[in-house]
Amino acid sequence: MRLLAVNDDGIECDGIIALAQAFEAAGHEVIVVAPDKERSGASHCISLSSGIKIKELKKNFWACSGAPADCVIAALSGGFIPKPDAVISGINAGANLGTDLVYSGTAAGARQAALTGLPGFAFSQTGMFPFDFCAAANWAAAHFKELLALWDKDVFINVNFPPVIHPGFELCVPSQRLYTDHVTVSEAAGGWKKLEFNAFEMQSNDLEGTDGRVCARGIVAVSRILIQPVSKPCGDL
Repeated sequence: MRLLAVNDDGIECDGIIALAQAFEAAGHEVIVVAPDKERSGASHCISLSSGIKIKELKKNFWACSGAPADCVIAALSGGFIPKPDAVISGINAGANLGTDLVYSGTAAGARQAALTGLPGFAFSQTGMFPFDFCAAANWAAAHFKELLALWDKDVFINVNFPPVIHPGFELCVPSQRLYTDHVTVSEAAGGWKKLEFNAFEMQSNDLEGTDGRVCARGIVAVSRILIQPVSKPCGDL
């Protein structure tokens, strides 16, 4: 298959390099189109008014000035690469469990693919630095046929790797994660105030069957995430 690889950690991140190398070793053609710098937390941002720039750094390795969703849109519609059969996003340096998917640029890359009718897969490595991206990438390539069978036009596939990866995986649902935001305010030139977001605290409601609980048990967590908004029924309205 011809695969488009994207991420939100930037084109020089070890995660996307390991992912591309593992899939190439498995016999796939991989074209990397990734942000020129880190775009973590970019969610599904697209550059509607500003436009983007793109440059081929080496064969099949393109840097993009935009966010992850921009990378996918540019790759699919820009005419500078052949159309891929699927999009692989990651490997993210850190978890994308449950509510994280609201903020995740890694998830946005996979979601944008699915919105256009292509299989989209988001891969994230839980734990702390240093990450073993090679083990995760090799697992992704080895299990890609199984993951592809889980995809349909209404979802993208979200995969979270535990710190130590064992064979197999478990299908699960997203967990609920609550964040406490800490903001530091300082004075800046011209009457502006500078706000820095830091020291996020997170509580996770990892019930049985959720991705957080599955990863905590040392199992690769796989979720089928709907790409379209879903409304909650309002009584008889």
